[in-house]
Amino acid sequence: MSTTANCAHTHTAANLYYYSIDFVSQHQVYRRQYLVPVFVETTYYKVEIQNMATLATPLQKQIIFKVGGSISCIGSGYIIQDVLCHPDKRSKSVYHRIMVGLSAMDILLSFFMFVLGSWPMPKGSYLWAAGNMATCDAAAVIGYFGYLGSPLYNCSLATYYSLQLKYNWQDYRIKKIEKWFHIVPCSIALLLCTIGLCTKSFGPSSGTCG
Repeated sequence: MSTTANCAHTHTAANLYYYSIDFVSQHQVYRRQYLVPVFVETTYYKVEIQNMATLATPLQKQIIFKVGGSISCIGSGYIIQDVLCHPDKRSKSVYHRIMVGLSAMDILLSFFMFVLGSWPMPKGSYLWAAGNMATCDAAAVIGYFGYLGSPLYNCSLATYYSLQLKYNWQDYRIKKIEKWFHIVPCSIALLLCTIGLCTKSFGPSSGTCG
């Protein structure tokens, strides 16, 4: 792939020049500014840089999205079934119930944003796109619910460890506030997704809906 770099400079004191460099590729423009000392004053030049960068093609993006998302779903699904299949983990352990919530959020993110990829996007707008704006918005809302909920559940997990390790809380005491470990992440994620949907912030983006 041939990439064009357009460079211009601005003179400063002590023979220092600010160079604003635009790297123009097939898909994007990258702008960088450098402060460099020069000895020969040059006002403008244009160079061709061969094979400077290789951007992923739509097909490569979709394969990466679907394979990576599928692996993530399988891993999170295993955690959920492991907890649900063991009565002690399911009913007695606050930690494992938080892990179920975290894994569920990860599945929502991985499946609706990456495994589905471009499928919910309006037909003809991207490789393998077969949906419309409604399906794209629906996939984006659910995917972003998991996207936001996952780090928030990590905060719940960090709070759990802090109470148990630093403040020496026992599980029976943590159980009294356990509901907030689930209510807070779900509520914040739902609120932000609702705001995004109402303000029409979701839509097709780089081979997925988000």
